[in-house]
Amino acid sequence: MRFSLRSIVGMYLWSISFGAIGQQTPTSKADYHQKKAEHFSQLDSSRLAIIHYQKAYQLVSRIDNNRAADLCVDICSEYYKIGDFKSAISICQKGLYHLRFLSTLSDTTHFKLYSFLGPLHQQQSNTDSSYFYFQQAEQTLERNISIETRLPTYVLYHYNNQGRMLLNFQDYKRSMVYFQKARAMAIKYGRKETIPYVSSSIAECYDLLEDHQQALQYRRETLRLHNQPDLDRAAYLSGLAWTFYKLGRYAASLATSQNTLRLLEKIHPENTTAYFTILLKQYWFMGACFYDQQKYQEADRNVNQALGIYQANFTVKSENLASLYLLKAQIALQKQDYIQALKSLDKVLQVALVKSKTDSLTVSDIKNPKLSVLAAQYKAWAWQRKYQNSHLISDLSEATNAYELAMHLQQLTGKSIEDKQMRLLLSEQKFSLYPEAIRMGYEAHRRNPRHFGITRLFRWFEAFQANHLNDAVRVTMAKKRTLPPHILDEEMRIERQLMAFRGKQSIDTIIYNDLQIRGYRFKQNLLAHYPAYYRSIYQAAHFSLPELQQTLNNQTAYLSYIWQNDCLYTMVITRDKAEVICQPIPKRLAYCLKDLQQQLSYNPGLGRYTGTESAVYCYQYLVETLKKQLVGKQSLVISRDPKFQFLPFEVLETGQKRHDYMLGKFAIAYTYSAQWYWQHPAKSKINNETWLEKLFPNLRKNTLVITPFVAEKQLDSHWKPVSNLKEIKKIGGEALLTTKATKTALLNTDLQKKVIHIATHAFVDSVDSFNSYLQLYPDHDSHLYFDDICHLPLQNTALVVLGACEADKGNIVQGEGVLSLARAFAYAGAQAVVTTSWEANNDAISFLSSGLHLYLQQGYPIDKAIQQVRLDLLNSEEYTQYKHPYYWANYTLLGNHDAIYPNKFIFFKPFKIWIVGIILLIVASTLWIKRQKITLWVLSSRTTTKPIK
Repeated sequence: MRFSLRSIVGMYLWSISFGAIGQQTPTSKADYHQKKAEHFSQLDSSRLAIIHYQKAYQLVSRIDNNRAADLCVDICSEYYKIGDFKSAISICQKGLYHLRFLSTLSDTTHFKLYSFLGPLHQQQSNTDSSYFYFQQAEQTLERNISIETRLPTYVLYHYNNQGRMLLNFQDYKRSMVYFQKARAMAIKYGRKETIPYVSSSIAECYDLLEDHQQALQYRRETLRLHNQPDLDRAAYLSGLAWTFYKLGRYAASLATSQNTLRLLEKIHPENTTAYFTILLKQYWFMGACFYDQQKYQEADRNVNQALGIYQANFTVKSENLASLYLLKAQIALQKQDYIQALKSLDKVLQVALVKSKTDSLTVSDIKNPKLSVLAAQYKAWAWQRKYQNSHLISDLSEATNAYELAMHLQQLTGKSIEDKQMRLLLSEQKFSLYPEAIRMGYEAHRRNPRHFGITRLFRWFEAFQANHLNDAVRVTMAKKRTLPPHILDEEMRIERQLMAFRGKQSIDTIIYNDLQIRGYRFKQNLLAHYPAYYRSIYQAAHFSLPELQQTLNNQTAYLSYIWQNDCLYTMVITRDKAEVICQPIPKRLAYCLKDLQQQLSYNPGLGRYTGTESAVYCYQYLVETLKKQLVGKQSLVISRDPKFQFLPFEVLETGQKRHDYMLGKFAIAYTYSAQWYWQHPAKSKINNETWLEKLFPNLRKNTLVITPFVAEKQLDSHWKPVSNLKEIKKIGGEALLTTKATKTALLNTDLQKKVIHIATHAFVDSVDSFNSYLQLYPDHDSHLYFDDICHLPLQNTALVVLGACEADKGNIVQGEGVLSLARAFAYAGAQAVVTTSWEANNDAISFLSSGLHLYLQQGYPIDKAIQQVRLDLLNSEEYTQYKHPYYWANYTLLGNHDAIYPNKFIFFKPFKIWIVGIILLIVASTLWIKRQKITLWVLSSRTTTKPIK
């Protein structure tokens, strides 16, 4: 064997270096291997880098725990690059083990390991573990704020990964805050190479928020900033293809996916997890495009191609696999292959849920909320279509069970999301489940009442109505019960700091996002340190039909209307009976409702009321059909479908005589749902007052009047007066008037009152209800926005009276109802709100408000008080010009109708009788005491013996 001179010299030098290494200490040997590993890491040779990092780790693992932990971070990073997540998790756990032996806390290394373990467990679909480690990283950041400046790249990626985790939980708004924070850090610390990565995440979040135009802008920015033809650019092109698909630009989406495939073929990347993920996604996207274009054969071919790639290169079942099977199920449904569709949907549920048995699911059993709900929903539709072909009771039973599962999953998901806009968006996105669910529930009850009884159907009606409101009120009350006062004060301070940003045209986004993150961390700490509060969030609401019937008296009935497709479903519940009536919807009903809305909501001036014909027709359709069930009833509690949410039933006419309004027959209260009405968490607290407080209520202490614009006070010409001193005096109680009725003063006022009366101007945003506000006295910040109202401490408030125009007007959120300012007070905890649905006349509202408070103070129930004061207006000779329903019908009650104060007829009205009674009681007591003394003297005299002489 011959050797060249070069090879001999090389071998000699190698032997010298090897000998030198052999003589080095373990630390210097570790330095050598770490440098070699870093060299290979820069060359993207992760496997060689891992070998040298492992050698360095072995050398220091028993002598330097701090360095061993740092090397674990480096090894984890390399495993992450090649997609070996199990090995990465294992080495991270070793790193945490080493840190246990350090005498001083190493926050930076802890943070690095936690920030890796969060996304690693997320990749493995270990939801609980992922959530835990993300929270550990957040707590480490909160404990040591210097980590951000010392490890900006790690913190930046942590924020991005934290946002991506929240996407899985459908907490999109919170995700966006973290993404924007990561973007701000990339700009602040000059990490330009990371901006495309973060912008891609922001685009994905916008896609999930259904704002695809914004998503498209960020997709294009990402590709503009990253021009290199590598795997990252392929990933960004893949995202662009998805956004084009969501925009319905199928040709552009297909072309972009083809470009991505060509780029993957051109760059010949190492066969990594990232490569195969991008590859299969292109076939998935193309399949989705063909599906939407009704080219089902092409769609099926592309989905099968993607499934083939997945099965050949992945061992762990992930969300991508579930999404592929979901699309395959949709294709099968279009082909009417229900068996194949159901098989595919079961595979989706196997990935999206932890348990195979779905009858006892909890929130921790849900890996992916969105996929699980969609799979259950499509499963219900598959069984429903199968039933429509077979008419078999067994298929109907499977359909109703699948709908039950879908509704249960919907109720579990999103409970930890406090942001109301996000929760309401989720409610609207999930609404498509309910129309067919109600139809199938009614069909099942009609055909098989033993299996699908009225009690079960009642639960479905409740699931249809105001789920988020019910949860929000319950959790708000639970905070008062489970959290200490100093924690509640701190939460309120954070909320008020956030309030200062609302409604402003321009804000410092960085400061605002930092404050929001601070709020999120604070709330996560509450969940971690107060188990009772945590349980209250996920506690299932138990409100059954028998419980409702027990609360009803013989004079009250509950009516719940649901308008779905071409049928109106009406549930009528009385103390002794419950039934559901299904009626086909005639075209004339929609016409009459529209006519009534126009008649009621537009100022008639001196014009005559011409809505009687429509009112009679609506009465005959909505109420006359329930005539048997309403015999002997004096009070109605009504849950209206959003399609006629505007309608005060009091204006409906029987037609038996002129203007025979329902107002004269029933006292009516409206509600968002039966649960919110009868199981309001504040009711027990208010009902638990002492007998002395009930007997002698301090009306001044229990009432607060807020009115910025008073007629007798000097006002800016821009503002019209809403109230007058005479009305305020009649109402009584404490008062915030004119310059004292500012937003700052209101937030610093004790709001622990039974009754709060607010008379002011209201501004309703027809596009975004969260921009609606009540106008307080003009100051530096005079708008009390929707979300500001939601955070007012009104848990002890029995009634809020809103003397403001259109306070019950707002956007309709499917499955939740009208998102009005009145609803904001319901979120804040108020049991009942008296409000207006259209523009109010000051004189008429003043009359109604004054009379309402007078009747309430006499002990009337709220619904009876409103009924009586309206009748007073109609019968008044002084106010004959206000008999048109426009003036009185918009003054309605949302919520609890119980009396606020004791009945004065019993305690206060016959004052002289009380005085006489007390005098007689004193006289009787005196005579009884004297009689007892005489009796004792007689007995003692009889028993006394004479002395012996």
